[in-house]
Amino acid sequence: TGASAATKNVSKRLTPVDKIDQSEPYRFLLSTVHGIQDNYNQQNAITLKEILSVEHGQLIRSAQFNYMFDIEFLLEQYPSEFRLKPLLIVHGDSRHDNQSIKNQCSPYPQIEIYPARLDIPFGTHHTKMMFLLYETGLRIVIHTANLIL
Repeated sequence: TGASAATKNVSKRLTPVDKIDQSEPYRFLLSTVHGIQDNYNQQNAITLKEILSVEHGQLIRSAQFNYMFDIEFLLEQYPSEFRLKPLLIVHGDSRHDNQSIKNQCSPYPQIEIYPARLDIPFGTHHTKMMFLLYETGLRIVIHTANLIL
């Protein structure tokens, strides 16, 4: 019908596992961006929900390393069956005795929070990484986005 290859790819929605499999051999994917056309987000792009999808296996616990967190937003990205699993938060926000992150996490007993300790006079923790422990092994995700909406 004259549709471009990009348009055809958009119409075929891939599962999270399919997206990762199709990213071989490097398994390099981009983060989707809210507010742009689907054809720019479909091929080689993945959402946070897709990264945390139950399709990858039975999650036992996870660790999130980031500078900034919106805990409500982050928990909404986890499948409902994983939201009460142990979650370690390592953050870079050292302002005000970490009160903001402590307040965000206080309703969630499954969350442990730790500031990233830097033994240097200047600098901040900007690591953006996930450790996802499954019954079958460990997935490590390196990303570039703060975990905020």
